[in-house]
Amino acid sequence: MKFIDLISFLRDFYGISNSSLKFKKLKHQDIEILFPFIKRCSIDDVNIEDISHGNIIGVYDKHGMIVYYYNPHITEVIKTICDEEIQEEKEYKLEIDLNALSKDELLKLRSKLRKDGNSIDAFKVTKQIRKVKEKEPKGYYKKKEKLLIKEKMYD
Repeated sequence: MKFIDLISFLRDFYGISNSSLKFKKLKHQDIEILFPFIKRCSIDDVNIEDISHGNIIGVYDKHGMIVYYYNPHITEVIKTICDEEIQEEKEYKLEIDLNALSKDELLKLRSKLRKDGNSIDAFKVTKQIRKVKEKEPKGYYKKKEKLLIKEKMYD
């Protein structure tokens, strides 16, 4: 099996290079403190297959102690694949009567649909919001006229 030193691991996989990082001074405990985003792999999860495929990388420090880290490039690919699968699962049909909802409820529903990535149903909700907005100004002007009449009565 092939192992790499801690400085090379930081430089090659994370792009971290600095003249103050010296191999003779750096140990795995320092990595935990300085770079908490770098994920270690527990010894129970390590198998030869993952190491040979490059999913897990063996890294040694100044004492020669070997610790296994997850390959950050592989985990990014896995995250994007998982995100795509989640988006496919979230596509569902909108089974709500949009005519019965108020404008505020429609806006909240559209926001939720957009966050879920469901653009088709969000577009349907947007159409309903536009219909509600067309009716809204007429009602607003009627209320405004009533208020003006009441104010004139008190003046």
